[in-house]
Amino acid sequence: MPWRVEILDHRVERELDALPTGVRAKLDQIVQLIEDFGPRDIGASHVRFLRDRLWEIRADSHDGHGRVLFVGKNSRLIMLYAFLKKTRRTPNAAISTAKSRLKEI
Repeated sequence: MPWRVEILDHRVERELDALPTGVRAKLDQIVQLIEDFGPRDIGASHVRFLRDRLWEIRADSHDGHGRVLFVGKNSRLIMLYAFLKKTRRTPNAAISTAKSRLKEI
């Protein structure tokens, strides 16, 4: 069964649009891989589990380290929050934002 990648709402669209060009291009490549093979089969260099049903897409390029937090449900992947990562760990504020948006689903 093929995977479908969805954007939660206009807030996430704006966050995605704010990402640098190189990061957005890498993200688009990873999304295509997810749609073709599923998030578990493309490897930890692109997708990894965080906690509490949250996963992250890791879109790294020369423009920065982009992250998209998402939840998988059936064969749907719903993007909840997108940002540029500036520290080694995923910020707790980013996880909190994604969790609060997850409650809206």
